[in-house]
Amino acid sequence: MQNRPRCEADACSCSLRMEAICQNLEGTAQLLAVAQSGYVSQWDARAVERALQWAGYCEQLHARFHANADIRAVLEGCLEAAHGNLREALGVDRQLSFADLAQCRGLLLVSLLANPAVSKAAARAVLAQLAPLRAAGEDRGSERPPFRHFCRLAARKGASAVLSHAAGLIGGAASCLDPEAERKGRVLSARLEALLALPDSQAGRGKLLDALLQSAGLGGGGGRCSPAQLRALAAALLLDGRGPGAGRAPDFLLRRLLQNRAALRNLCRGLPGPAAARLARRHPQFREAYLGVLEDWGRALEQGASPGRWTQASPAAGVPWEVLLDRFRNLVRGPPELKEAAESTLNSLKSADGGFEVQGVSVWTDLLVSLGKP
Repeated sequence: MQNRPRCEADACSCSLRMEAICQNLEGTAQLLAVAQSGYVSQWDARAVERALQWAGYCEQLHARFHANADIRAVLEGCLEAAHGNLREALGVDRQLSFADLAQCRGLLLVSLLANPAVSKAAARAVLAQLAPLRAAGEDRGSERPPFRHFCRLAARKGASAVLSHAAGLIGGAASCLDPEAERKGRVLSARLEALLALPDSQAGRGKLLDALLQSAGLGGGGGRCSPAQLRALAAALLLDGRGPGAGRAPDFLLRRLLQNRAALRNLCRGLPGPAAARLARRHPQFREAYLGVLEDWGRALEQGASPGRWTQASPAAGVPWEVLLDRFRNLVRGPPELKEAAESTLNSLKSADGGFEVQGVSVWTDLLVSLGKP
């Protein structure tokens, strides 16, 4: 009986340690998700270093607990819960698995190298990691060093993404998206072209069109699109008129999208900032609608506890301040027509809001100042 209080104390201590590990694991999953988003434009070398330290911590967790079925099950549950939150907040499609933790640093480096939004300072920090990682791999001999896994991942996943982003510089069709999204977008567009070529009187044409639009996330229900649907729809809208499935389909999809306010909001929220900006460049009608959605997001923000801090009225209302700023940043860094449209919209909204020059009073003023456009 004398040992019972001690056993209970040990159990309580173990539970607290496991809770702290789960919190650290969730934080690292968030870092990996952010590494694939536009937020990395704000990362510097120190941020990359800290992220790699947390990724290394996860590799240690895998090495320590991969053979412990009970603890592994708890950690897998933590990763599943983290994925649910990230899918809702950032549109993360793929869940980080427990097995992924063994090569967490490699996953992080590949994500950063394949992200066109990464800052120059962060990119230099990533490249600076390659020599030490390679040296570490050579020293370990038969072990599986992180650099070898990094090279495999870069060859298998990162190369196509990096080349796809590079193609965007010379006007590739859906190059701001991944190759799989482009493939699905062409399939969607080709099927739509085939249906549009049928006479209006063709039996079943309308039902087939409705079914195809439903599969593309443009159904009448206005339900939330999956990330894969969003990328495929965007790729179809970005087809450049060359090759199969690039005739009337993009204009038809755009008209249906603009008629479906819920689908439009889902698309604007779920797409990466560079992809949304490319759509705005390709389709002036989408540009106007997109700026309208950004305005709605800005109006949904409220002043925080300190000046210059803006918060969401509720998680379902719009997007965080950082996301809104990133979307406008992608527009003002784009070609002249995007830059002028974004700045004109912000200046008009600023004037309508009182024309305040002091930060912390109007969200539009703060956006302009943050973009270097006082």
